[in-house]
Amino acid sequence: MAALGAGGGGCYFAGPEESRPIHVTCRTVPIVTALEPTARIRRRPDALHADAAGEVVIMDVDRGVYYGLDPVGSDVWHRLAEPTTPARLVAGLIDAYQGEPRTIEAQTLALLERLVEKGLVERLPEAE
Repeated sequence: MAALGAGGGGCYFAGPEESRPIHVTCRTVPIVTALEPTARIRRRPDALHADAAGEVVIMDVDRGVYYGLDPVGSDVWHRLAEPTTPARLVAGLIDAYQGEPRTIEAQTLALLERLVEKGLVERLPEAE
């Protein structure tokens, strides 16, 4: 079983305005999130992405920007292929990784917020 530490769930962002990738380490303290635990989310179906050496590279063609996810972030990305909720996603990661549940939750929510902010993850209408 892999361990999820302070750098897990991180991502780096680079684009025309940046000359090198910047690694973003998610906070290990509880965060306030705009994503409700029961919000339905999934990765954008048309997001271009490729697996590369255990990491995922995502290309936003419209913005001319690429995003890279570390191995744990890549696991999150793959889990977002089907609609889920932040609560279900966090529960699955807590089962899959060793680490403090609050740390895993905080890092996962920080990554989800960033992916939503960048338009790579979308909120879905409530199921009827």
